[in-house]
Amino acid sequence: MNHDTANPANGWLVFDTDGPQDVALVGGKGASLLELTQAGLSVPSFFVVTTRAWQAARTTERPAAPQGVPAALHALIAQACERLGQGRVAVRSSAVAEDSAEASFAGQQETILGVVGVESVLQAILRCWDSAQSERARVYRQVQGIGVTHSSPCAPELASSSSVHECGNAEASPDEFPMAVVVQRLIEAEVAGVLFTRDPTDATGNNVLVEAAWGLGEGVVSGKVMPDRYRVRRDDGYLVQKEIAEKPIRVGRNGVEPVPEEMRSRPCLTEAQLAELAQLARQVESYFGQPRDVEWAFAEGKLWVLQARPITTITAWEREAYRQGEIARLRQLADPRGTVWARYNLAESLTLPTPMTWAVLRHFMSGQGGYGQLLRDLGFDPDPRLEEVGFLDLVCGRPYVNLSREPLCYFRHFPMWYPYAALRNNPSLALYPKPQLDRCRLSWRFWWHLPMTFWKMLRQAVRLNRLAEELPAALRQEAYPALRREVEAAWGESLSGLSDRAVWERFRYWQERTLFSFARQALRPTVVLGHLLGTLEQLLRKRVAGAEAGQLVRQLMVGVRPDSEADLAGALERLARGLCSQESFLQQFGHRGEQEMELAQPRWREVPEHVLHLSRALDSPRGEVGGPDSSQFIRDWEAQWDALVRRCGWTEAEARTVRPTVERARDCAALRETSRHYLLLGYELLRQCLLELGRRWHLGNDIFFLTPEEIASIVGAHHKPLGSGSTSPTAESVSGRMQKSWADWRQTIRQRRRERQLAQTWEIPTVLFSDDLECLGQLPTAPSGHCLCGIAVSPGMGEGPAWVLRTPRPETHSIPRGYVLVCPSTDPAWVPLFLNASALVMETGGILSHGAIVAREFGLPAVVGITEACQRFRTGQRLRVNGNTGEVHLLSD
Repeated sequence: MNHDTANPANGWLVFDTDGPQDVALVGGKGASLLELTQAGLSVPSFFVVTTRAWQAARTTERPAAPQGVPAALHALIAQACERLGQGRVAVRSSAVAEDSAEASFAGQQETILGVVGVESVLQAILRCWDSAQSERARVYRQVQGIGVTHSSPCAPELASSSSVHECGNAEASPDEFPMAVVVQRLIEAEVAGVLFTRDPTDATGNNVLVEAAWGLGEGVVSGKVMPDRYRVRRDDGYLVQKEIAEKPIRVGRNGVEPVPEEMRSRPCLTEAQLAELAQLARQVESYFGQPRDVEWAFAEGKLWVLQARPITTITAWEREAYRQGEIARLRQLADPRGTVWARYNLAESLTLPTPMTWAVLRHFMSGQGGYGQLLRDLGFDPDPRLEEVGFLDLVCGRPYVNLSREPLCYFRHFPMWYPYAALRNNPSLALYPKPQLDRCRLSWRFWWHLPMTFWKMLRQAVRLNRLAEELPAALRQEAYPALRREVEAAWGESLSGLSDRAVWERFRYWQERTLFSFARQALRPTVVLGHLLGTLEQLLRKRVAGAEAGQLVRQLMVGVRPDSEADLAGALERLARGLCSQESFLQQFGHRGEQEMELAQPRWREVPEHVLHLSRALDSPRGEVGGPDSSQFIRDWEAQWDALVRRCGWTEAEARTVRPTVERARDCAALRETSRHYLLLGYELLRQCLLELGRRWHLGNDIFFLTPEEIASIVGAHHKPLGSGSTSPTAESVSGRMQKSWADWRQTIRQRRRERQLAQTWEIPTVLFSDDLECLGQLPTAPSGHCLCGIAVSPGMGEGPAWVLRTPRPETHSIPRGYVLVCPSTDPAWVPLFLNASALVMETGGILSHGAIVAREFGLPAVVGITEACQRFRTGQRLRVNGNTGEVHLLSD
């Protein structure tokens, strides 16, 4: 059909002979039916009332027919119905998002069967249009994340009580959900149903799943009828299995009707028909290039195709194919002597990164990024092999430290490694590993470079000791205030008037400013702290046993809090006690949030209702079981110090020598969390730029499923590595500015979303070994009356019932007291749950992880590195946590 724009009525209808059309015009169902017709399959005649007609009916000022549609549209529909014939028709919704790869909308919008006459068709079309705004459709869209957006963050200085509420979730207006409608000749089916071109429950992918019942397929789709179920071999249609149901009713053209007694328990399909359906499955999947959910019907001996849509649920064969692909990829990455992957470091606060976040942070942690430059600044000499790849790998979508590459961060000519066999025998050691000299790699090159390497090591140690003295003032007086001033100035500049390319240049600038120039200063406390803790432990080992030395070092860090402007835990306590308002809290901490290293995650200023949830969790002080108020856990520093001096038997002169090192370590521990607070100020601006581009390009949060290189190609900017001498992209234009169409980009996004869904379906061990990759997806066995050992990160003993949580927002508003919190890892959103706890158990983390630091702030006994703790323990089981030895005892069920 020629849609001549000179006539506004043109484009209101599309017929089945018009060939494939844009989904934005005919909706998901209409686009699929046109594709099926194009493929030469037997599809009942139909026409589509397009989204242009829907829009015209909403906005037209022309005289309208009584049915509420423009008179011209009424006439066109009457002609189209005559073209279909005088029989009954089915009228079905065809929303733009419907029957897509992400969401089926099955049963959420209107379908009217057995419609007769033009006036009835018009009424059915109106019902379909109205169903887009039904309560069930709105809820479905909200759950699927369709049309629900997070507005751009409010500037810190604008986070008033009114603007705070404007920064939350908002469902788009009705205009955001255009609705087309399919009007199709109704097939008077003797038997109908659905088939999956690949059985979702079959891990081999070799079978087709067919469900069938007497009458129209609506009985199967709606769940009114219990269907027969058949599994048929895809290749040849051989019947593998059948389950015949009792079918007392069927759906006919006049509604539900009884099935004759002799047919109720009889199979409704023959083996010949099943073979024909298997052939249809092969045809459909071959044409679309992916598995499909197909609605079909047999009438008078002919097989009709009524609908085909992507299978939106994860199938067993997809899961297994993804798992096998991950195993093959990891084998390629593994070192010949064996590789261990451990979930710590960045993995503690980044559970399943989007492609954008992973690209940004992987570069940051590489030799070329801010972390690599930080190491060089401090006197290390990283191996060039880390320049691009870094030491992190994704395993089923989760970041893991590759312990074969991590030792390359330090001194390239001094080979270090983590002995594979030792970690294999005790996997918990991989969560806080200590490298050893790799004697197998002591070639002549090692001896040749040894004098220079020792000189570099000596110089680096001297530099770290000097930095321990100079760093606090440099950060507090220069680096932190400078970044804050620049961030506040940036919030005063609107992005709306900038071109796409200028917005992207802004992103690149803040990427460099935050994750390169600032990070190489702000992360120094972490490295210096590690050095100082190691020095202290060596000093203590001269007076006490090794295990006790580590315990005493951790005890020295108890009660350390970040600088006041970054003390999130303290601010949350003040918020709960009514000592500060939500407005003032958001002004100071609105750039923080759950999973805050994930760019796709909203900040608290965008979702202030999450802050209300946090304050509810804190609205009562720690009870008798959980101990006194958290402020009482800030131990008297002088008392701690005196106890340490007595335990070690130091003289007064010896104590004066050691004390400055302890004080500097405590100061660096405070600065570590303060630096994170400031780094996230700049990090939020990266999200702001991406949200702006996502809004302009109608991608919404899908923007986070592209990478920086891909966005650079879209806006025509040269993607130059950060730190290479330019703080923003050059003005060069990339040849062939937009190499892919928007349809191609959306397909890329769909594929990545699907891969992320697949990754989420697999449970992954905290520590993974290259000779046991088949353990991917295997669930751990539950403990039975024994002790599990992890890493002690905060001293003390705690006992209570386990509370196993995977997210920091439990469904209940009634927060118990005295529980042992068991969780995967923690970020600031978990802090309120620490306050009523008696102890903490985490799957991942280390002595310097966020959870460990906050646990020591609160004096909360904590153990990390309990592999798959969330699967091993159940809520209600009684646990005893020994934060001195790293033991977790299961006392009772």
